[in-house]
Amino acid sequence: MQAFLNKKLREIRLWAWAAAVLPVASSATLFFIWAFGTDHLFKVAMISGASAMFTVAVCWWWWALHAIRTLTADWKTTNESIVEVLAEIKEVRTLVRDAIEVNSDK
Repeated sequence: MQAFLNKKLREIRLWAWAAAVLPVASSATLFFIWAFGTDHLFKVAMISGASAMFTVAVCWWWWALHAIRTLTADWKTTNESIVEVLAEIKEVRTLVRDAIEVNSDK
């Protein structure tokens, strides 16, 4: 679980960095193409930018679904472990009560 946490935190930092830098870099690139480039180059850049944004959105979506699936599976495992521990605690409690009742008869 700790390895998963560390990995996801690194990935979140990467996504946050990309979310902060890529829009600014894209805007600057489009501005310079618009100011100094040709109309054809601007259209190509707009199509490339839109395609890149769509690709990034799809990659992020699948990354988020994978993270949610993994967390859900881990929570299920944790829940099953807690149920087992609870059953064992109840069993120990019964044994302790039985031992106390036996000692009370003397």
